[in-house]
Amino acid sequence: MRDFFNALAMVVSSGSKRLRFLLRSDSPGRGMRSFLLGFVLGSLALPVVAFTAAWLGVLPTNANATPSRLERAFAHLVLDAAAARRAPHLANPIPPTEQNLMAGMKLFKNDCVQRF
Repeated sequence: MRDFFNALAMVVSSGSKRLRFLLRSDSPGRGMRSFLLGFVLGSLALPVVAFTAAWLGVLPTNANATPSRLERAFAHLVLDAAAARRAPHLANPIPPTEQNLMAGMKLFKNDCVQRF
């Protein structure tokens, strides 16, 4: 690991003195450097692992698989955003009176509700 940082310091040797100081292995910012390196590598590892799992066929693709909570939440988020963006912004042509609401509820109850 020390050789990596020394090589990196040589590559950026044309850069500022502060950057070269932070890349030295005996600098006081070593803990922060390790944290940032871990953060960057972790951020890169997650998509690589997901892609590898998809490429190897580990992810379920059968039609009767139950989607996870994360997948359902993401799908609803995408659907709601797409519908809001593409829907025409029109005023409701039917006023929400008591009579209209009862008629709509009757139509929904008779035509849309599934009875088990």
